[in-house]
Amino acid sequence: MKLRSSIGVLVADMPIRAKLALSTCFVMLAILLFLFIYYPKVYRNQALETYSEKGEAIGQMLALGIGQALLAGDYQALRETISWVDGNPDVLSIIIIEDGEVIA
Repeated sequence: MKLRSSIGVLVADMPIRAKLALSTCFVMLAILLFLFIYYPKVYRNQALETYSEKGEAIGQMLALGIGQALLAGDYQALRETISWVDGNPDVLSIIIIEDGEVIA
């Protein structure tokens, strides 16, 4: 109780400019805390979602290209599809399995 009354006395004795500056600082601090806590979390979630969607799209295109090449028995098209994905810096490795046997 004593602390509250001493803070009240300090604020009551302050000039109006100091009170206005102090209240402005508190509002700015609240806004900065919101910006530094909320937005990085939102952008991180959006980035993770984007990378996940990009990975799925690359995987689907790769599966389509490889599937068509394997059905046709066209190993040149298979090599071209793999070289296309190999040029993508977001893809670390590719494993192609046909009938339980690793092809590439």
